[in-house]
Amino acid sequence: MTAPTDDQQAAEQYNYGSASWQGGFAQESPSWCFAAIEKSVKNSMGGAVKEQAERAYEVAAALIAIGLRDDDALPPGLLDQIHYIAAVEDADGHKSETELRPYLEVSADHDLAGLLQQVWGAPNFDDVAHVAGGALTVDDMRATIDANGLIAYGDHQHWRIVYGYTVNADSSVQAWVFDPWGGGSYTTEDYDDVRAATQLSYRF
Repeated sequence: MTAPTDDQQAAEQYNYGSASWQGGFAQESPSWCFAAIEKSVKNSMGGAVKEQAERAYEVAAALIAIGLRDDDALPPGLLDQIHYIAAVEDADGHKSETELRPYLEVSADHDLAGLLQQVWGAPNFDDVAHVAGGALTVDDMRATIDANGLIAYGDHQHWRIVYGYTVNADSSVQAWVFDPWGGGSYTTEDYDDVRAATQLSYRF
């Protein structure tokens, strides 16, 4: 699709959707909006598409690697259960270092898989060309969609995707929003409301 012309913008209503958008994935647990948004973007724009449970595992592993304990960011019990605790002790009686259990083993463990459903984090778009920032102006949003891009936006609680927009006869602009919550939904929202809900955005 091409960007709207002046005549089209002057019409009663104009709709434009990114041709790159392949549809969104619903989040598979209440905590996994970040993983669902990441998967949805990468499925449309390229990048390594991973299952949501694996992304939750990677977040848990990263938190463990930097020394966070259960009461900081991880579900109670996950820290101990996701590790092998080596039995060998040194001369001072200290146990040797721990080893992270591999994802395939963790995902096959029903109890651990349940704990992973409580892990939350932020999407990782390092392998997809993007520009990170805060809330976008309406012109920046439209320019991104006109170029067949997408916008992932969110805050510390939830993430969504803008994949299109509508320009109304009164020049107001509404965004087409995919929300992964509750089985996934597609809504049209006033762009001012989208901006208000944005602390961080990624443009693709």
